[in-house]
Amino acid sequence: MNDKYVSARSEPAYYDARAAMLLGICTMIFLVFYRFFYPFVPLFALAGLIVSIKAISVGRQRPSPLSMKMAVIGLVCSVVATIVVGLFVFFNFYPEVRGVHKREACLANCKQIGLAMSLYADDYDDKLPPAHHWQAALRDDLKATKHTKSNVMPYRCASSIDMQFSYGMNNAMNSLSRQSVNSPTTTAFAFDCSLHMQSASGGREAVEFRHKQLGCANMANFVFVDGHAVTVSATKTDEPNVIAIDQVRWSP
Repeated sequence: MNDKYVSARSEPAYYDARAAMLLGICTMIFLVFYRFFYPFVPLFALAGLIVSIKAISVGRQRPSPLSMKMAVIGLVCSVVATIVVGLFVFFNFYPEVRGVHKREACLANCKQIGLAMSLYADDYDDKLPPAHHWQAALRDDLKATKHTKSNVMPYRCASSIDMQFSYGMNNAMNSLSRQSVNSPTTTAFAFDCSLHMQSASGGREAVEFRHKQLGCANMANFVFVDGHAVTVSATKTDEPNVIAIDQVRWSP
C-alpha cells in the first residue's frame, strides 16, 4: 500500500490533482458559508477549474487512479460552485436589468406623449388639452408621432401589469396656455399615475413610483410642459438623467 502511495506521489499530475481537490473542497466550504466568504468563492472556483483541467490533461498522458480521482473531485466541486454562484448573480441582477428596460420603454411612451402634446398645443393656440379627456384629445397627434401602423396608444407602461392606462395628467395644467406656465421645463404635464383609468388626472399625490432601483420601487417617469420626458426619483439621487421629485413643479 505504501509503495502504491509513493508511486502515486511520483506521478507528474499528483500535486496538481491534490491542489485541485483541496481548492474544490475549500470552495464548497466557502459556498456553504457564502455570507461570510463570498469574495473567495469565485476566486477559488476559478483556480480549482484551472488546476483540475491541468491535472486531468497531464494525468491522461500517464494515468494514475489516485491523481485522476482527486482531480475529478476538484473539478466537480469547482463546477458546482461556479454554477451556484452564476445562478445567484443571475437571479439577483436579472430583475434589476429587466426593470431598467421596462423603465426605458415607459420613458419612450412619455416622450411620445410629450411630442403629441406639443403638436396639440401648436394646433390649439398654444393651449394644453383639457384634463378630463386629455388622452382622447392627443389621439390624432399620437398617431402622427408613431413610426408604425399600429393603433395601440402608448398609454400602458410595461411595469403596470394588466393595467391599460398607466399615465395621468397634472390637473393644474387643464386647458392652460403654455405661455402662462412660468417654468415649462420643470412643470409636470403627465406622469406615472396610480389611478389606472382613462384620462386620469391629479397632482403629486397621484404619482406612482412603480419603477425599481436596487430592489426598491422609487422611480416614476414624467412629461413636462415643454414636451421633454425624464425619470424622477422619490428621493435625492446622483444617477445621471434622473431628477428628484422635489424639483418638479405642479402649479403654473
